[in-house]
Amino acid sequence: ANRERGFANLDFQFPTHGARINDKCLATLELPNYPITLIRTGQKTASGAAEWRTDIDLATRAAAQAIHDRITAGDYGPPVAQAHFDIYLTHNALTYLKSPCAENDTHARFFLHITPSDPSDLPAPTRKRGFANLDFHFPDHGAHAANICVATLDLPDYPIARIHTGQFISGEGSLWRAEFAAGR
Repeated sequence: ANRERGFANLDFQFPTHGARINDKCLATLELPNYPITLIRTGQKTASGAAEWRTDIDLATRAAAQAIHDRITAGDYGPPVAQAHFDIYLTHNALTYLKSPCAENDTHARFFLHITPSDPSDLPAPTRKRGFANLDFHFPDHGAHAANICVATLDLPDYPIARIHTGQFISGEGSLWRAEFAAGR
């Protein structure tokens, strides 16, 4: 049945796997002994409605940890910009790293504006603006792993003159920004 569903259902009742100690509740459940890529967990009310739910993407976390390990090993060279995040530029991607990182460091939307060396590389509707807008939300391109946050975005294939990036809150403005020559 688990193979047909594509996941193992390990639903449980708190009293059988948990305990209440003072004002804290703790439940422990043994996981299967095979590689796990995603854990979807939460709690339902007595009527079956979702009280809360969260996904733990272990594959993405492992990838984020691997990128962090490569950066700290020196594979990426020095950051091209340092603001709220350290920003690394490879020939085909832009990587954001923050360590230590708290959950609220990634809540605000990121802006990413790519200015090509040749404006004709932009689609006709965006040429007047002069840059490609690649704004993103952190969960779409990044992950938290332990106390680090890592996000990586592929860059357009055309030669890039400048990159302008940071985080902003709509209606309030930018929280931080960095601008640098890409030279590629």
